Amino acid sequence: MGPLAGVDPDGMGYNSVPQQLATYFSIGDASCETFGCTDSLASNYDAEATVDDETCIFCEEGSVDVTFNFNQENVTSDEVYIYNEITGDTVFSVEPFELSTWEGKSELTCVPVGCYVISMGAASPNGWTDGSQLQILDDLTSDYFFLEVDGGAIDFQIVSIGGTVCDTELIGGCMDESFDNYNPDATFDNGSCAYTCENALASNTSSVMEDATTAPFGLVTSDSDGFGAVVTFETTESDADMIYNIFDCDSTQLTNFNPNSLSLEIDAGVSVYFAAIDAWNTDSVGTIVA
Repeated sequence: MGPLAGVDPDGMGYNSVPQQLATYFSIGDASCETFGCTDSLASNYDAEATVDDETCIFCEEGSVDVTFNFNQENVTSDEVYIYNEITGDTVFSVEPFELSTWEGKSELTCVPVGCYVISMGAASPNGWTDGSQLQILDDLTSDYFFLEVDGGAIDFQIVSIGGTVCDTELIGGCMDESFDNYNPDATFDNGSCAYTCENALASNTSSVMEDATTAPFGLVTSDSDGFGAVVTFETTESDADMIYNIFDCDSTQLTNFNPNSLSLEIDAGVSVYFAAIDAWNTDSVGTIVA
C-alpha cells in the first residue's frame, strides 16, 4: 500500500493537502523517534523527545509557552482575538478573511500568566456556525472554543493561562429592552436581539395614549395558505407626531418611517410586528392601522 494522502512517504511531515491528519506510531517492537524540544532550558522542553524539531522557545519568568490553533471552515469572515484582561495586549488573532476555506493558523508563543478574553465573531451572521474552532494548549489547558449557532454574532469568554484564578463572568445576550429576548443579566450584547412576536397582541391597530411615548407592539399575519398580502399602515389622527416601527418577526429588519401611509408586501404566513411611537414626546394620542 502506498503512502497516505497528505503525508510524506517517510512519515516525517505534511504536504499542502488541507484537513489531513497524520499519526506517528510504531508496529511490533519497532523503536520510533519522538519529535519535540530537547533543550532542557527551554520552556517547552519535552523530556521524552529524542529528536529536536526546532520548536524550542525560552519564556521569561512569569510567562508560559502556549500553542494557539485555529481551524477555518468554509465561512472566511470568522475572526478571533485573544487579549489580556488587564493590559488589553493581544496575544493571538485571526482577522476576517485572513484565512482561506479549510485553512489553519497555529502559533507557539510565550504568554504572561493571567486571565485572557477570547473574542469570537464574524463579519457575516453565518460566521462561526460552520464548525470553525479555536484550541488553546499549554501545560494546564487543552480546550476547544466555538461560537454557538444560536449564541449571536459575537461571543466573549474568559480563559486562564498559566493557572491564574479568573473571577470575571461574561454573559452574552440582548441588552436592548425593546426586544423580546432582552436579557437583564447580560454583560455584553452578542447581537442576538430579536422580535419574536411572543409579546405582541394580534391586532391591526396600535395606539399611543396620552402621557406615553410608544404603544404596545401588535402584529398582523398573512394567511399561510394564501399568496401573501399587502399590509398598509395609516394614521387615524393627523395631529399626532407619529413614527411607525415595523419588524419582521423572524428577523431584526426594521422599517422606520413617518409618512401618512405606507404599504408593505409580505409572503404567505409572515407576521409583521409593529408599534406606534410619539416621536417628539408631545403627549399626543395617535393610532396607526395596519
